[in-house]
Parts: sequence; C-alpha cells; structure tokens
Amino acid sequence: MRARAALAALMLVAWPLSAPAAADPEPTALYKALDLKEHPADYIVLLDTSGTMGSRQEDVKDQLKGLLKAKGEQDGVTLVRFDRRPYHRSVLETDKDVDALPTPSGEYTDIGRALEWVVRYLRDHPSRLTAVMLVSDGIQEPAPGSPYGSANGPAWVKLRDQAAELKPQPLLYTFPLGGADVRRHQDEIVERVFPENAQILDPRQSRSARKDLSVVRDDSLRAEARRRVAADLKRGVAATWKQPDVRLDPAQGTGTLTLDVRSRTEALPLELGAVEVVVSDGKERVTGRSTLPSPIRIEPGRSVAVPIELSWARPPLVRVQPVALDLSRTVQVSATVQTPWEGDLGLLGLSYGKRNITTDAARVTGSYQGGPSWWAAALLAVLLGLLLLPLLWWRRAVKHRLPKMAGVLWSAYVKDAEDAWDERMLGPVQLGGRRVVHTSELAPVLDLPGGSVQGSVDVRAAPGGIKITYAPEGSAGRSDTATCPLGRKVMINGVEFIYKTTSEVE
Repeated sequence: MRARAALAALMLVAWPLSAPAAADPEPTALYKALDLKEHPADYIVLLDTSGTMGSRQEDVKDQLKGLLKAKGEQDGVTLVRFDRRPYHRSVLETDKDVDALPTPSGEYTDIGRALEWVVRYLRDHPSRLTAVMLVSDGIQEPAPGSPYGSANGPAWVKLRDQAAELKPQPLLYTFPLGGADVRRHQDEIVERVFPENAQILDPRQSRSARKDLSVVRDDSLRAEARRRVAADLKRGVAATWKQPDVRLDPAQGTGTLTLDVRSRTEALPLELGAVEVVVSDGKERVTGRSTLPSPIRIEPGRSVAVPIELSWARPPLVRVQPVALDLSRTVQVSATVQTPWEGDLGLLGLSYGKRNITTDAARVTGSYQGGPSWWAAALLAVLLGLLLLPLLWWRRAVKHRLPKMAGVLWSAYVKDAEDAWDERMLGPVQLGGRRVVHTSELAPVLDLPGGSVQGSVDVRAAPGGIKITYAPEGSAGRSDTATCPLGRKVMINGVEFIYKTTSEVE
C-alpha cells in the first residue's frame, strides 16, 4: 500500500487535484504462493530535461519526494534524465537527492534513445518487477544524427525486437504533460517499442477514464503473476499406472491398483476430482473406486499416488458344484482436473477451467476354478445323518408301539363271611388309550391284624393283551404282575382279573 501511495505522487501539475481510483481486488492466495508481495520492484522514471520542463521543476521535485516517502523498503527508484540522449542515471533515496536535481536546460528530446537505455538496462536486470514511467511535455525531437530521427527507420524495428525478448516484460506508462497532439505522439512512440504493455496515464481526461498512478505497482504484480502462470494454463497432469499388468486373487473379493498422477504445472496447484473407474464388461461384475477423499490436491511438479480399489463377488464359501471365475479386465480412470486458484485467476482476467482426463488402460487378470468343497460335502452328510436319525427313531417307535387298550376289566376274590366262603366281584373298569390306568376299584379291602387296607391296580397295554400289576397293600414292594390276553383270566396275589371286550359285557 505504501508503494501505491508513492506512485500516486507522480501525478504531475494538475494530478494532485485528482481523486485516486479504487484498487481492484487482489488475488491474495496467488500472490502469497508466488511470493510476489515481498518481491522487490524497480520504478524507472524517464525524466525529460529539455528546457521546456524548467517551469515544472518544483512540481516534479515535490512529487518525487512523495514517492520516496511511501515506497516499499525493498523497492528502488531510478531516475534517468534525458534530452538529446540519456546522460545521467541516479538512484533516488532521500529528499536531498531530489533537491540536488539541476534545472532542465536541454535542447532536444530523444524519447527513442531513452527507451533504448531502458531496454538495455532491463536486459541486464531481469529478475525484478519493473514499471517504467516516461515524464515529458514534448514530442520526439531528436538531435541531428540520431538513429531515431525517422519514425519508420530500422533503429525502431531493432529496438522493438530487443524489447520483445525481455523476460519479464516491463509495464510502460507515459505521463504526457503537453496538449492532445503531444499525448497522441507519445502514445504512438511508446507503443512502437512496447505494443503490449504501454499505457497512457492522462489526468486531464474525465474522472471515469482516469487511471491513478497508485495502481502502477498493482499492475506490475498482476503482470508478473500472469507471466508466471501463463504457461501453466495449457498444462494438466500425466496419469500412468504404476503396474499396467496386475494379477488379482479372485478369492479375495478386492484388489488394489495404483495410479501415479503427476502435475505438469510450474506454479499452479491442481486438484483431481470426480475420479471414476471404468472397467470393461465381462461375465462377472467388477467395480472400482478411488480410496482417497476428493478432491486430491497435487502441488506443481509433484506426483500423487492414487490407490484404486477393485471389488467383485467372491466365490461362495460352500460349493456343492464346481465354480469358475474369470477376472481378466481392462481398467481405465476418468477424472476432472482444475485449480483451487480459479478465483484468483479470474481477478487476473485468466481461467484454467475444469478439464477431463482419461488414463491409459491397465490390464488385470485372475481366474478361479473351484470344485465342490470336501468339508461342505462332509457337513452335508452330517446334516443328512442328523435328519435321518429322528426318522429312524420314529419308524422304530412306530414299529414297537403298543396298541391302544380296549375293553373292560373285572376282579374276583373269595371272602370268608360268617363261617362261609363268599365270592365277590369288583368292577368293571373301562380301559382305553396307551397310558397306564391306575385304579383301586379292582383291589379288594383286606382285613389285617393291624386294620383294613386296600391295594392298588395298574393296567397298561402289552403285546397280545394287557399287563396287570396288583399290590395287595398298595405297596410296590408287595406287587406282582401278569399279562392277560383279551377274553381271558389271570390270577395275581389271590385275586382273579377278568379281561373282556365291551361287546361281551353288553
């Protein structure tokens, strides 16, 4: 900002009455990355010292002092005085240097020789930002014998060719102090040598068209930034596969390829985005993707390894029949590339845009031939065995399953009553189902020395009839068992059990 204020001080004569124009937004990130803000600048003032400039001497001194007060610490201000030729060069550092300037008294004005000096100087000092300011109130009026006496002479052509070879190109500003014819003449001369970079700064134009000198350094920075990135606007990335032929293991289900992406730029960083993996069609579906988060930043001249993960359906773990898998494919990657400095480039009137890139094809191979799993067959056999066991058990159970009981059962016993034997019968008890029938209705009451007791009878189905268990005292330890066919009788512990069908009872 100090350099801008200093350059504004070169508004000569009527210039202090002009309001400074608003500065354009700066491409801050780009300047910082290119280290342009700290880049030293040279301001070369070509000061006409012909006699007609004498009346402007004090105004010129005041403006040069203002420039010295506000210039950057690393910037240099070189004053070159000329009339018939450049005859003195000095470095302005203090106000004393300005006060020591002699009164203009030259006889001629040879702008051609002054511009020739500038071209030679810049050829020997190419590393600094440079703005050249021509301050004159006259037209080209060279002394006799000057090679620049003719507007179309060979000296002008040669000077223009030499100026075109300067790297970087300087910015040329003219500050015409004369009338309209002087302004037009100086404009034509400067553009004759520097057709691309010449500008006329005229404070007497309307305010809307006026260009404030405070933007001279900004113009210099912008010009240098454009020069630095100009070649990069045509450059992109080179994408190559680190292994163009890769063998995959189909049983894994995933595989990784590596794409090496190298930036071809010298100043612009790039960003790789929208990375898509294109896999050739085949019987088995194979997909791919980049495992890095998007966008992928690539610094100028650097490379980035981009892993690409392929995936496919793995062979089944349990195979009951042969499995064949062929992963022979060609793999390509399509992506877009742009620069994160696009906004700053726009402030310079430039654009990188968004570009599509496509890689060469990589070849991946892999095949799998798998028969039925032996352990799967064994497992299947075990499962079948487990299924057959209940079936066999059920068939065996059915085979040996007892029939349902049917019919009725009585019991008969002889009881001593009043000195006589009396036969008594108990029942009947209806039998049915396959469960045990437990009853005391068929057990007689026995008179024992300790008192009367009644036993118990259990009846269950048995091959060929029923099985009867009789416990006279209800105790399992005193029980006895016998099988009784249908329509027969059986004696157990002195009690006769009679088994008949229901029809026989009726």
